[in-house]
Amino acid sequence: MASDDFNPMAENPYDRLGISPDASSTEFRRASIKARAKYNPDKYSKEKKEWARQRLFRIQDAIEAIETGSADSGAGSPSGADGETETGGSSKSDDKETHESEIVHLDISAETSRVSVSEPISITVFDADELPVENVEVTSPGIDPVMTNEKGRASLEFDTTGNYTVTADKSSEERSYVSDSITIEVEQQIVELDITADEKSITVDESVVVEASIKRGDDTVSSVRFETSRGDEYFAATGRKRLSFEEPGEIEITATKPETDSRKFVSDSMLFEIQSKPVDLSLEINPAAIDIVESTYVRVLDSDNNAVSNAKIVTDSDDEYTLPDGTGKITFEEPGYKKLTATVDDSEVSASTTSSIRVYDDDSSEETDEGTVSEEEPYDGMFSRYPDSDTNEISIDRSTDKITVDESIEFSVSDTDGTVVNDVQFEILETGETAESADGTWVYSHDEGGRYTVQATVETEKRNIKKEAVFSIEEPISTPSSDSTHVDNGEIIAKLIDDVQGGSIRSLLFISVIGLMAIITMPIVFDVTYAAVIVIGISIVISIGGVVSLAFS
Repeated sequence: MASDDFNPMAENPYDRLGISPDASSTEFRRASIKARAKYNPDKYSKEKKEWARQRLFRIQDAIEAIETGSADSGAGSPSGADGETETGGSSKSDDKETHESEIVHLDISAETSRVSVSEPISITVFDADELPVENVEVTSPGIDPVMTNEKGRASLEFDTTGNYTVTADKSSEERSYVSDSITIEVEQQIVELDITADEKSITVDESVVVEASIKRGDDTVSSVRFETSRGDEYFAATGRKRLSFEEPGEIEITATKPETDSRKFVSDSMLFEIQSKPVDLSLEINPAAIDIVESTYVRVLDSDNNAVSNAKIVTDSDDEYTLPDGTGKITFEEPGYKKLTATVDDSEVSASTTSSIRVYDDDSSEETDEGTVSEEEPYDGMFSRYPDSDTNEISIDRSTDKITVDESIEFSVSDTDGTVVNDVQFEILETGETAESADGTWVYSHDEGGRYTVQATVETEKRNIKKEAVFSIEEPISTPSSDSTHVDNGEIIAKLIDDVQGGSIRSLLFISVIGLMAIITMPIVFDVTYAAVIVIGISIVISIGGVVSLAFS
């Protein structure tokens, strides 16, 4: 009877296999297979592999000793109790040779006893002489059988986790093969995720597309969850997601995926920089030149000319002013050129701009970094150093208010101190005529009468200053020329009678003569008294005189 009580360290080969010297061939074969399987080093931890390897060597040595008949035992052959003795005509060595020629013990081994799902594992099958055996069927539950090649090797892959028994078996009419088996532990496949994006730096009004894939491959991973360092979560069924953020700053995005029975996913992260939306700022200062006892008004404006809230003004002397509504008033205690910088940095805007202001001291000259500033300093022709924001800062002086078409008018522009302003643009609003004057003066004339308006414009750093003035141009009155020939009154009257009344006067004189003749002849013809005739004649004379008077008027 065969026993499972192996003693690899025993001296007697039969004791190592736990069988008696008279054990049958079947018992010998079963004990050999079990002993080999028990002391297979692949079944033991790293610390006990050498221990198992030593015992497997002694088990293999015992098997070879019994198969070759060199085992030191007087209890008979393992060919069985029914074998012939030396005196019976059949020797034990003959039985051994017959046994060795018919039975081949397969030995299966693997490059490792632990693999991951879908990870190939190489299986090798040898015979007792450690020669590779081809065409051996390697099987395991749940996978298709694989045949060994000429080198005795086969490759297996497992789809799920668990402990799998891998068996090597071969059938042949010439020899009898004893199968062998090992156990393989299949673990979850470790899959490393890789997160990518089209941009790593965006503004608060932009978006970014993030994508998760297999780190050592191009396959996109489905059903991924993106988590941000701000506590937000986004589910991406296709592994891609477009994200946007409302607040600036650094943000870390992590791609995660729940593990399955066969896979365990390792998350990956990426750091993004979210910047504030850029805004073009401008700084409005009015007035741009003040006394140290005065204040200047400042406004921080965006590109749409709207005041920007939460602005900060910083001077070159490190004084700070906070403008909650974007506007404020600043007073300086020292004269000189002052540099003002407006900055805004919040969730909506992030920008800065710079402008300058000039501060004067009326009482005394002060030495500054830019030089001496005093009342006696030559003025450069710019607008008033003390402009009033509610009134015009320039005036137009005219040489006269009224000219004729053949005359000229001169305009000059000065500031509130009476100093002529340089670089002035003139325009006649009614005609559209323009002129640029470097010295602030313009001489103008026009060939048509009427009422006209002149407009003067002075450009400053922050705004244009305009002023208008009205003047008139008259048409000339016609008078006799000074070199004309003198004509007396009689000639003038005759000329008027001849040129103006002409034929009408002559006709009246002719009628008057006929009337006188009628008065003389009337008493004779019509028997009329001379008194009546006189009355009729006086009436005719009065009528003729009226007509003549009307003609001369």
